Amino acid sequence: MSRAHPRFSRQNPQLPPAVANLWEIAVRGMVENQETINTFFYADGGQALTPGIEAAAIAAWVAAFQANYLACISSDFNLTAYKMQCLTTPSRIPVVVNASAAGTAAAGHLPSNVGVTILRQSGIKGQAGRGRITLPACPVAFANADSLLTVGALVAINPFAGDVHTAFVVGAVTYTPQIVSRHNKLGPPLGASPCLSSSISDVLGTCRRRKIGRGK
Repeated sequence: MSRAHPRFSRQNPQLPPAVANLWEIAVRGMVENQETINTFFYADGGQALTPGIEAAAIAAWVAAFQANYLACISSDFNLTAYKMQCLTTPSRIPVVVNASAAGTAAAGHLPSNVGVTILRQSGIKGQAGRGRITLPACPVAFANADSLLTVGALVAINPFAGDVHTAFVVGAVTYTPQIVSRHNKLGPPLGASPCLSSSISDVLGTCRRRKIGRGK
C-alpha cells in the first residue's frame, strides 16, 4: 500500500517459476580486508547434472568475462574465488574454485560503501523484472566531485556491462543470463526470466546490506 495513496496497491508482474537448471555464480573478492560478492544467474536449458559441470562452467565464465570484470575494478582489489551452485537442485553440493587476480584499473579506490552500478532488465515490467550489480573498489579516477562517472570510466566499464546480458557456452550447453527473484510473497518461491539488456548508471550507487548475510 502507498502511504501517499492508501487505496493504491501496486501489483507488479512476477517472474515465472524457475525451471531446471538455474545456476548462481558468485564472484568473491577482498578489498580492505572486507569480502565482496557479485552474483550472476544463468539457465542451462536442462542439461544432465553430471560431475564436473560446475568447474567447467566457471572456467568458461572466467575465459569469457573475467578480464572485462577486473578492468572495472581498482588494482587494490583481489579476486579470491568463484562459487557455483544449482538453485533448482539445492541438494547438489556447490563447487568453489579458488582464484587470485587483482583488478586492472588504477590503484586508489573510493570508500567501500559506494560503487559502480550496472542495471539489469528482463522482459518483465516492474521491480521483479529488473536488478542491479554493484562493483567493488571503484577507482578514484573513475568519478568526479559530483559522484558521476567520467567518460573514461564509462569506456572501461562498458564491455563488462555488455557481458552481464551475454550468454556463454560450454560444449553443447548454453548458459543464458537470468534475472532471479527468491522468497517473493506474491510470486513463486524461485522465479527467473532471461536478462535481455544491461546498462551503466552514470551516478555511483550505494552498496549496502539489508540483512546480515543477504545481498551486497
